[in-house]
Amino acid sequence: MKKTSLIGILVILLIAAWWGMQFGQAQATTGPATLRIGVVNVAEVLTKCQENLDREKEGMEKQRQIKDELEKIAAEAEAIKQELQNALQPGTKEFTARRKEWFLKEAQLQALKEHQKEALTMDSQTWTKTLYEKLLEVIKSVSRQKGITLVMNYDESSLKGRNLQEMYNLILNRKMLYASPTLDITALVLERLDAEYEKTK
Repeated sequence: MKKTSLIGILVILLIAAWWGMQFGQAQATTGPATLRIGVVNVAEVLTKCQENLDREKEGMEKQRQIKDELEKIAAEAEAIKQELQNALQPGTKEFTARRKEWFLKEAQLQALKEHQKEALTMDSQTWTKTLYEKLLEVIKSVSRQKGITLVMNYDESSLKGRNLQEMYNLILNRKMLYASPTLDITALVLERLDAEYEKTK
């Protein structure tokens, strides 16, 4: 083999070795992204946040108003029923008219109960979804600020007072069994969520 060919091969090998060393140093310098983990007790935040507490107060007042309305209609229906049983003669026009009123009151009462039940379910679903989305945005913001790359839900629900099926479900569905308190950003997320809520009030 010619001397020039050997020199050429050596040069190529040296360049390849030099490039490999440079690449390795670059990898060592930058390295893989450091994984920083945080945990949030989602149930605690959703329960204790001020928006939820305010909604619970409003909900209790709304439930009281609905209960009063239902009791009023039920009392009216009962009064007509007593009148039909004790004061009116069956077969008379007045009896027939009042009996019709009684049926309408009973139907109104049942329809209002069903309406309120469905309305409450739909309203709760929409509100819970909205609050959860707000929570996710706050978690993203806090995580970026603290350099956290992964946030997990830390569920600390107790097994006490649960039936066997509930206990099994809780055990099987719990993904995180322990988290160091230093990873917990629940308090910070709750504080930030309340602050965001105050801005919109």
